[in-house]
Amino acid sequence: MIYAIKGAREWQSAQPEKKINLKVKRRGSLPQLPQGLIKCFTAGAWREDMRGAGMGWIFKSEGDSITTQGSGTLAFVPSALAAEALAIKGTLNKAIDLGYLYLGIFSDSQSLIQTIIRGKQISEIYGTLTDI
Repeated sequence: MIYAIKGAREWQSAQPEKKINLKVKRRGSLPQLPQGLIKCFTAGAWREDMRGAGMGWIFKSEGDSITTQGSGTLAFVPSALAAEALAIKGTLNKAIDLGYLYLGIFSDSQSLIQTIIRGKQISEIYGTLTDI
């Protein structure tokens, strides 16, 4: 449990502070982020030998102060990708419990984020993806 929170904090602190100028072709303007947006940093960790996973999350308010953090463990998790997906699902459930209306999810799992964005269907995480 603690390892997942520690991993989320390490990932967050490892993010570069410098701004990067990217040339992006936009089809109109991006929507303004809603007032009261809560940022959530989430991470999942998987142990193949135990077929188990740990997950952690940190919620931050607009001023980047930590509002809530937590962690959990799960048994019978088939892969690292499934652990990351379950971490996001658990984070969303926690956000609902806390009554957060506007949430931005940040994950270090690029393959999972690309799967979600592209609407891909992967059999091992299909049910979890439909919940997300």
